Amino acid sequence: MISSSSPRLAAPPATADALTHEGPAIVLALTLGIAGMSMGIVGAVSSSTALAIAAGSIALVLAGLCAWLLITRRKLLAALAKFERTTTVTDTAKDNANLTAPEERRSPRPATTHSPSASGPRIEPPKVDTAAPGAVVQSDSSHDLNQPPSSSTAPDRPARESAGLARIGAAVNGPNDDADETPDDLIDSRTGLLGESYFIHALNGRVAAARRHLRPLALILMDVIEGTPSGAPTHADPEVVAEIAQTTLRDADTLCRLADGRFAMILEDTPENGAIWTVERIRRRINERLENTTAWAGVACYPAHGFDGPEVLGQARRAITAARDWQQDRTEVADG
Repeated sequence: MISSSSPRLAAPPATADALTHEGPAIVLALTLGIAGMSMGIVGAVSSSTALAIAAGSIALVLAGLCAWLLITRRKLLAALAKFERTTTVTDTAKDNANLTAPEERRSPRPATTHSPSASGPRIEPPKVDTAAPGAVVQSDSSHDLNQPPSSSTAPDRPARESAGLARIGAAVNGPNDDADETPDDLIDSRTGLLGESYFIHALNGRVAAARRHLRPLALILMDVIEGTPSGAPTHADPEVVAEIAQTTLRDADTLCRLADGRFAMILEDTPENGAIWTVERIRRRINERLENTTAWAGVACYPAHGFDGPEVLGQARRAITAARDWQQDRTEVADG
């Protein structure tokens, strides 16, 4: 039977010395305090300078004694805490040693062997399956599941995955209504900008996002023509105009080129005056790069001029039609 209690160890020498000197020091401090207080009272009543000096000296000694007592007490507490930790560790080690000792002394049970009798048949020991738990045991003729697929079936996997993804896409998207769209509807071949089909879908999505976040949105339709005074107007170099517009707009804005040669710009979080200033910056840079050009622009904003994509687009088209009535550069804002 192992006892849960251990013998009490003696206090460390440092703690014993501190306890020995602490009692007389407290008595001396009290005596000095009473003496200093008495001398101070007598000196105050009799106006004696000598008694006042003596009382101050006693107070100084008393202060030093109190400081020594505090330091001694701190050392005493630290020594006691260290002693308790050491005692606890020692008791734990002894208990563990007492618990493990009987098991080490316990001898293993000898294995029992049976020799076959001379008259009886020999009994073979049962075969033990040494496979890991959960492992699949297969015969030599079965296929190994851990082996990679043969080269004859490996190339069929990408084809099967592509076919499965195509069936999933057809089920999610439904009938393909845009089958007759050409790549030119999505990407402008001349400038590399997004085309009119993307612009229509993007405008509807951006207006819905602006409505959800309660932010304004501006749409600009711009048409840049050269050769108007000569009577043979043609579209200005679209690559130059696209480069100027891209360097002027922000990364969050959308720039597209429509099928009729106009440029469409969707400006997020932009009110009417911000769209007008954007058109003015683009127009000035076009006049610096190209000669004999005329820039017409129509501006419509959400929610000032429309509450959905088609309505805002219709307002912008009417605005640019009104701007084309002028022979010089003109920016028209849709009617509210």
